[in-house]
Amino acid sequence: MKRLAIILVAVIVVVAAALIIAPSLISPELARVRITEQITQWIGRPVSFVGEPDISFFPRPSVRLGGVTIKDGDGSGAVFISVEELTGTVRWLPLLLGRIEISSFELTRPVISLRVNEEGRSNWTFERGAVAERVAQAQEDPANAIGNERQEEVALGRFQIRDGTVTYQEPGAELATLSEVTLDIDWPSTSQPATARGSLVWRGELVAISASLREPLELIAGRVSPGRFSVGADPIQIVFDGTVGRSELDFSFDGQTTVSMGSLRRVIRWAGTPIADDTTLGAAAISGRGSWAWPVLSFTQAEMRLDGNEAIGAFSVDFSGDRISIIGTLALDELDLTIYAEAFRADVEAEGTWRDAEIRLPAFANFDSDVRISADRLIIGATHLEGLAASAIVKDGTISLRLGEAGFYGGHIQASLTAEYRAPRLAAEARLVLSDVNTGAALSDLVGLASISGQATGTLEAATEGATWGELVQRLTGILQTTIVNGSMLGIDLSEVAAMPVPTVDAVSVGQGEIEFAVFDASFSFFGGQFLADRVEAEGAGFDLDFVGWGSLTTPAVGGQGVVWLDGDERNRSLPFLLTGTWLNPVFSDGPAPSADIPR
Repeated sequence: MKRLAIILVAVIVVVAAALIIAPSLISPELARVRITEQITQWIGRPVSFVGEPDISFFPRPSVRLGGVTIKDGDGSGAVFISVEELTGTVRWLPLLLGRIEISSFELTRPVISLRVNEEGRSNWTFERGAVAERVAQAQEDPANAIGNERQEEVALGRFQIRDGTVTYQEPGAELATLSEVTLDIDWPSTSQPATARGSLVWRGELVAISASLREPLELIAGRVSPGRFSVGADPIQIVFDGTVGRSELDFSFDGQTTVSMGSLRRVIRWAGTPIADDTTLGAAAISGRGSWAWPVLSFTQAEMRLDGNEAIGAFSVDFSGDRISIIGTLALDELDLTIYAEAFRADVEAEGTWRDAEIRLPAFANFDSDVRISADRLIIGATHLEGLAASAIVKDGTISLRLGEAGFYGGHIQASLTAEYRAPRLAAEARLVLSDVNTGAALSDLVGLASISGQATGTLEAATEGATWGELVQRLTGILQTTIVNGSMLGIDLSEVAAMPVPTVDAVSVGQGEIEFAVFDASFSFFGGQFLADRVEAEGAGFDLDFVGWGSLTTPAVGGQGVVWLDGDERNRSLPFLLTGTWLNPVFSDGPAPSADIPR
């Protein structure tokens, strides 16, 4: 206890002596000269301030300067940094030995103006001063840049920014502003690691920042340094661990990166791109090896999530042109596009009738892409495909979508679409090939029609163009050819008619029973908002069918005439009929005698 008391007394005596002696060792003029000399020595630019320094010795020696200004180094007189108040903390031991050494600087309400001129030179590159000389040495002798005793060590310290503002301006670009900047930067010397922690406000969002560089001088010298950083804001969180590089103007990053977003749509809006509210582009995340070297951002070995879909793969985004370019390859167990189909329908219906709704495809107008997607299963509402392999290529508004052979209701489907979008007009050509498809299940899921069954094979070729969805349907032209085998049609029963000497349509049982057929062969053409049944033939047990007719593409209305040929030896075993009503509620009536248009 006696020794402890002696130590405490000694400490008190030393502190008291320091407080008494210190004022005689530092004067306002000496403090002003030392601080300005130290900063000028570092960056090679003169420092000015307003008024007299304010010196304080409790709880530690410090010097406050008001109205501090550092200008650009190009002689233009433009201000690089202006600080309302700069406080330098003085080290005790050197002070007691008669020297003033600043251990840390606190900048209160600084304004830091970062600029790039027309020649591409940045105002934050220092060509003179101790730091610049140390950087030049590192550039000339990169093998010994870090920790070489022959290289002069530059002592730095701790830098604190309180309520600062940082602006960035380059030719032809909008001024970017970071406000309420609070940072605590610790960089003891040019050969040691640097760390930073703090927060700032960008476009109304508070952003938390934490970063570290193992070899900051290497980075300043134009090479790379291992580094870590995290950025956390309400819309987005980013964690990075890898290497950081630097060119004349830009930084590059390469390493393990994780990005998570509560709403991708909100992040897009926060980044400055207008985008309407919608149910899509919600929660999103990506984790993998990320690389950023302006103007390209890329990810490899990445795991991605968006709107409940999970994928693995790689992609890159190029921001260099007028249109953002995306290239990628993605693989999924299951791709569910239901939410996008529902959002599209809601967007169209929001303008009134879908026929009058203007065609709007902003993604195709603003983005280029070459994306390849594979999925074990594709879901759109009640519709599903198996073993999907597809590509989506967009170039200057020209769209090419291709679907390789995929499983489709027990059979297979192939499709291709080529389109050109010049808002609001869309011109498109499509081809669809079906083989061995379960007709009943497919029609039930696609259009709610469950009255026809069988195995379908067919092709569809179509083209159209228009500025509204209604015009797109009205101008549709094309041909559909299909064959259905071993099927049936519910709601029609010919058993009683077949037994009649003179069959009539009134005797046909409609709404119950079914008629089975071995082959159903049809050819349809599209024109003027209608489809024309140019040829419909069916063959079953005890009957043959021939039919020609039409239907509307915008309403369920149908019409036409046909003949059912019943087995028998007599020539009057034909049953001519007319079709009216809708395809959901057809109406059959007696028709005229068979003509040359409907031969047997």
